[in-house]
Formats: sequence, C-alpha cells, structure tokens
Amino acid sequence: MASFLQRLTTTKSSPDLRNGFTLTEVLISGSMLSMVMASMAQFTVSSLSSSAATAQRQRIEGAINDNIQLIYQADIRLAKTFETNKTSLPSACKNPAAFLASILSQSSGENFVPAPIIPGGSQSERIKRTITPDQTTGLTKVVYQFRGPEHNVQKEQRILEVHPRFQIHCGLVEEASTDSEETRPTQPRTSSKQKQRKPARAGKKQERRQTSPKKISSSRTSNRCRRALNQKRKCG
Repeated sequence: MASFLQRLTTTKSSPDLRNGFTLTEVLISGSMLSMVMASMAQFTVSSLSSSAATAQRQRIEGAINDNIQLIYQADIRLAKTFETNKTSLPSACKNPAAFLASILSQSSGENFVPAPIIPGGSQSERIKRTITPDQTTGLTKVVYQFRGPEHNVQKEQRILEVHPRFQIHCGLVEEASTDSEETRPTQPRTSSKQKQRKPARAGKKQERRQTSPKKISSSRTSNRCRRALNQKRKCG
C-alpha cells in the first residue's frame, strides 16, 4: 500500500518539475533579449537620423538649384536688355565676367539674385555664396558653401560657371566701331620738312631760269669763234 502511494506521488510531481526553467536559463534569455532590443533600437535611431539628414540635404540641394535657375534667368534678361539699349554695352564688353558678377550682386539692380535660404534652417545651416569673375576662362564663377547635414561631413561646396550671354553683342559693337573709323575721310599728312623744302625748290627753279639766257649767249659766241677760226684755216 505504501509503495503504491509513493508511485502515485512520484508520477504526479515529476511532470511539474520537468516543465519549469532554472534561474540561469532565465538570466541568459533575458540578456539575449536585451541585446536584440538594443540593436533594434540603435538601428531605428540611425535610420531616423539618416532620413532626417537626407531630408535636410534635399532642402539644401533644392535651394541651390533654385538659385542657379534664378541666375540663368537674370543672365537672359540682361542679354535681352542689351539688344534694345546698347548705351552701356561698350563698358560691359571690356570685362563681361566682372560686369555680370557686379550685376548679380548689386542689391539695388533689376537683375539682383539674393543668396539661397534653406526653409526652416538655422544660422549654422546657412548657405554662403560668392560670385567672382575668372580672368583665365572669362567666365563668372558662383561658389556655394554649406555644412553637410551628416555627422561625417563637415563642409561641402558647389561650383557654377556662367558664360555671359550678352557677350555675343560685343563683336557687333567692335565691327561697328571699325566701320565708322574706316568711313572717316583721311586727310593727307604733310610733314614740316616737306613744307620747308618747297620754297627752296622754287628758289632753285628761279635761279635756273635766270641763268639759262647767259648759257645760251655764251654758247652762241663760242660757235661764232669756231666758225671764224675755221675760215682762216681754209684761207691760209
């Protein structure tokens, strides 16, 4: 009877003991779960930061591209104004790149293009723009400098080179100036030496005219003497 009860108790208690977890197993599983959760959190944070950086970069690139389009439009407007009004074209043709740079930077002008502004950006995210003429290439250089939104990027720049469109009219102005110089009447230039020589030549001609009758009379007398000598010889 006692052995039968022991069997019943062992059969009932053994399944409860086999289905449980030990303390070490619980600690190991908890540490593994925390490691997985930490890696997932790091991945989500990096993805969020990268998405914010890409969105900020898109805003920066969009502001720069919009400013480039405004510069091209100002260049086209300037060329069209020179087609109708060419009063200031000769001075602009002396240095077209510098003239275009001054027109784009002049705040009071009609073709002024302001620096790009990032929508919703702070002062640290401001884009710095410089417009300078390149004397070697004859182009107007526009440089955009900004700080990269990524952590591993400090400074970036974009360079734009613009060819002044009004420069095609400079050749027409030069041709018109050369044509006007060719059509001007040219007066003969007489030097002071030639003016001084003219009265001297006139004096020599007068002297020749005065001395010519004497030469004729002397030649006649010599001919008469020769004839007389010839006659005496024949008589003798």
